[in-house]
Amino acid sequence: MRDNYVGDIGDFAKYGLLRAVGEGRRLGIAWYMCGDAGVGGAGDGCHIDYLENPTQWRRLDCDLFDTLKRLVDGDRRSVVALQESGILGDVEYAGRPVDVAGVAVRNRKDWRREWFDQVLDRLSGCDLVFADPDNGLCADEKFNPGRKENAKRIPLHEANALAAGRMAIIYHHNGRQLDHISEIRDWMSRIPGCTLAYFWRRWSNRTFFIINADPEMEDRVERFAERWRGTGELVRDPLSATVVSEAISSLDGEAPKVNERVAARPKSADLDSMVSAGGISRDASGEETMHKRVLDMLIRRYNRPIMNNLQRGDYVECMIAWMLGEEWRLTSEDGWEWAAWDCEHVTTGVRLEIKQSAARQSWDGGAQRPRRSPRFDIAPRKGYWPKDGSAWVSDPGRLADVYAFAWHGEVDEHADHRDPVQWRFFVVSEQHLPVGQKSIGLGELEKISVSCDVLGLRRAVEEAYSKRELSRF
Repeated sequence: MRDNYVGDIGDFAKYGLLRAVGEGRRLGIAWYMCGDAGVGGAGDGCHIDYLENPTQWRRLDCDLFDTLKRLVDGDRRSVVALQESGILGDVEYAGRPVDVAGVAVRNRKDWRREWFDQVLDRLSGCDLVFADPDNGLCADEKFNPGRKENAKRIPLHEANALAAGRMAIIYHHNGRQLDHISEIRDWMSRIPGCTLAYFWRRWSNRTFFIINADPEMEDRVERFAERWRGTGELVRDPLSATVVSEAISSLDGEAPKVNERVAARPKSADLDSMVSAGGISRDASGEETMHKRVLDMLIRRYNRPIMNNLQRGDYVECMIAWMLGEEWRLTSEDGWEWAAWDCEHVTTGVRLEIKQSAARQSWDGGAQRPRRSPRFDIAPRKGYWPKDGSAWVSDPGRLADVYAFAWHGEVDEHADHRDPVQWRFFVVSEQHLPVGQKSIGLGELEKISVSCDVLGLRRAVEEAYSKRELSRF
């Protein structure tokens, strides 16, 4: 870290992440301050133009944006000024510079060890620590504490020591190679307990490695990535991604075993270290399984008041199918994931298409009360693939018989997508939708549909399909 970095776009990213995940935690920051704060590469700390574009950037974190802009405009770009601003909350700082310039070369190894021991001691009471070296991670075998430039790096053994028994976030400046994702996953494979990283892709590529994340931390990081989407992306441990995919496809069968995949991983991320980090649990027989872990992760993603668009779509489809009763079945339940409609009546074959939208989105801040007017897709299709996937069926037009439009209009702090009472439904048979129109808004729906709450949904759907002229039969 250097004083002249304060307020840079990279600072905006790192402090935004820390503010998003640090609430309720005892946060400690190891600055890894370079002794000569005025020295850096060409262009270091110069990416402050974003502060002149509040329309794009301020919405991500208004208080942070305003604080950094005041520091930059007031020519107060320093770590001390940042700490005094209080923008990061009640934080324990370890700010002694990593400056070996005045230390004899033969003594620098001992000096670095003493310096790091002081960092550990200063942050001993913290349950979340952040390390901010200029250049980021360095393999132990390549780290030479006798070289002055290594003041800008954190060797793996220091990163692991900072994360021992608690959560940690390690900053890393990505290399010049094109395949940054492979670089990130390589580092993740070397760090026990690191199953999640946030890759920032604006201006200069950089990564934040999250170590020993508990479920709450994972959830906060996911929310941050969603709110700040377009600036970076989440990168997950490849093993976790593989297991999640296999577990989802076999939820009705035996829980997937991961012994073979663990054995294939690099030795530095062996099974024992992953077990100790909480990444893998053992069943009663001693076999390693991630089935329960995966299910817990999936439940957390859907069990939140404000879901993202994909999760909310799944949730509303299941909610409506449950409210309609056993006479209706989701097409996806039969493995027909690509079906052109969402539900079918089990005896009549009536097709139901479900559309949903919500006023409050997952990226809205807690104090925001957004005003959104939804538009739902009702565009005609050219045909569909049948369940057996054998051949394309040409069937121009709208393919469902009945449409159910779900709208969640709550915007205050009590908004909860999981609460069926907060949803409003608009049910209409296909023949009453505007011919050739590709989308439709609430105002038009209110004129042509039956509007109801969740308790009236089943009756509204039954009436809509009973009046529908089913030309397919």
